[in-house]
Amino acid sequence: MFGTGPQGRSHAATVESTFPDRELSFTFISRTQPHDLDDRYHWTQAGSAEAREATRAADLILCTTTASEPILTTDDVSDSAVIVAVGSHSPDARELATDLVASATVIVEDMGATLREGGDVIKPLNEGALRKSDLLSYADVVSGKVQVARDKPIVFNFTGMPWEDLALAEAIAEKVSAQG
Repeated sequence: MFGTGPQGRSHAATVESTFPDRELSFTFISRTQPHDLDDRYHWTQAGSAEAREATRAADLILCTTTASEPILTTDDVSDSAVIVAVGSHSPDARELATDLVASATVIVEDMGATLREGGDVIKPLNEGALRKSDLLSYADVVSGKVQVARDKPIVFNFTGMPWEDLALAEAIAEKVSAQG
């Protein structure tokens, strides 16, 4: 979990309530150590070797920061990682590096909103590393209109409300789990 503020903590609580029967562990990653982080969570310094080890081992990475520059690259994640980027909502800000977005299956909530506000997608598009036709719509994935391969990272880039992000992540996780 990148970000220790209210959005990050709310997302962690939502993931926990969504998967009550699974043993989950969370590592919060940020520049400064929060003084009031619940004892059941682990914290590590952003940019540290420990943070990179945590993201490389993670099945799910949530980015809930207001970062203006990328905090996550291809080298920081496994090929099976699911990355939910919900923090930055500006065409000039992004949490994910171009190499990560270009090498992943990218799912967007709303094409119009993403092309106006989703810096994680806009910048790779403008750099020629990604094509608009590469983007999958949230509705098409959830409805089964398109299948998502598990041979590379999956990036969810949403500009909407956090509950929508996690509802989508849950639906995709269930579908992927059912496919094996």
